[in-house]
Amino acid sequence: MPPSIIDKSIITLSKHIQISTKAYLCKYKKNQRVELIKNNNIAYLKSGSVSVYRKEDNLIVTRLDAPFILGLTQMFNDTKYHYFRCNTMCEMWEISSESASNIFNNNNLWELVFNITSWHMNCYFQRDIMITQPNNKEIIREHIKFIWSMSPEIRKSTSVYSFIMLRNHISRSMIHKIIQELSVTQNVKIEKGKLIHYEDSM
Repeated sequence: MPPSIIDKSIITLSKHIQISTKAYLCKYKKNQRVELIKNNNIAYLKSGSVSVYRKEDNLIVTRLDAPFILGLTQMFNDTKYHYFRCNTMCEMWEISSESASNIFNNNNLWELVFNITSWHMNCYFQRDIMITQPNNKEIIREHIKFIWSMSPEIRKSTSVYSFIMLRNHISRSMIHKIIQELSVTQNVKIEKGKLIHYEDSM
């Protein structure tokens, strides 16, 4: 789905959420846990960045940057599988799932909700590809490839080791060993823990 469609969907939904008398502005500190799903809320992430964590093992599933609508994928689920934690200071407009559903119904906005949810689910599928590889070497290679696809700004501030460890049960020593191998056998270059060059030779 083209990014422009997602952007327009987020802008339109965010306007309706912010003008609702049922919505309220919340501010969160870096590393603070956000219990949107536990409280059965959704939110318009106005500023900042959050990571989605799996409750089962506290591994990161994906990262979401403002502007975005959080909580749509679980707003009707009784069992909650994920929670959010702020990567930076965050501002978000929160609203109950029930009130949000009424807004979507009254303004024929469900197609926009579907657009955002589909994009979000695609992030989960992308993560599955990264972790369902035949061995640790391929898992790490897929994560390096993903890091290289990030914007230069985010990539420059992303530790390759932390990024992989927070998403998998792979030790730092194993990651280091495999990265050393990839640096020799493939076009991978890491300096001070940051990926500065990657060229897929597969």
